[in-house]
Amino acid sequence: MLTSREWFDVVQSVFVGLDTLSVQLQLTQVWFYIHYASLTGYDLSFSRDITGVPLNPERTYMYDISERGLRPSVQGDISADHIKFLRLVANKSLSAVAQIGGVNEFYQTAGCQRGSMPACSCSLSHGIISGSYGKAD
Repeated sequence: MLTSREWFDVVQSVFVGLDTLSVQLQLTQVWFYIHYASLTGYDLSFSRDITGVPLNPERTYMYDISERGLRPSVQGDISADHIKFLRLVANKSLSAVAQIGGVNEFYQTAGCQRGSMPACSCSLSHGIISGSYGKAD
């Protein structure tokens, strides 16, 4: 069962991230979306694709909104580096992820057509925002 404390911890981390100039807004957004999905019961698997096959570092993936997971795709914009980054985001506090060397450079090299977040983050964020997560039945 979800507790108010879990939600409070996520919101508090987001507010601290937004109030800290050294923490990029995009990182705060990605961290929130990943933890929001988890709190609403839609944990994302960063070890297996939607068919249950272990993720392959040689392949690229796309986020499948209807399946709520990663689908292998030649045109996919999610690489092994993105998946490593998302694993960190899912398993560490926002303040810890913000202190990891190379996170800022990752954002600069992993561009996104919808904004300045990494492509993988845009795909996941779009899925969450578009209502595929936490949608009331």
